Amino acid sequence: TSGSYTFSLNSDDGSRLYLNGQQSISNWYDQGPTTRTGTITLTGAQVVSIEVDYYQAGGGSNVSHRKDLHLGRG
Repeated sequence: TSGSYTFSLNSDDGSRLYLNGQQSISNWYDQGPTTRTGTITLTGAQVVSIEVDYYQAGGGSNVSHRKDLHLGRG
């Protein structure tokens, strides 16, 4: 479906998200659970490469990803 997609990453410690080879989210820090977002506009049936990098420095650990679609109203 065509529209604006918002991606989010929550991580403890660092994470980053690349969409089609372009960095969309940089969360590359030693930290407790933190969420950051990035947005991309896509057309229907468009293939998108998604890469998530993650590292753990110490203490608790997690990484999670979410995607939301926002359709324009005409």
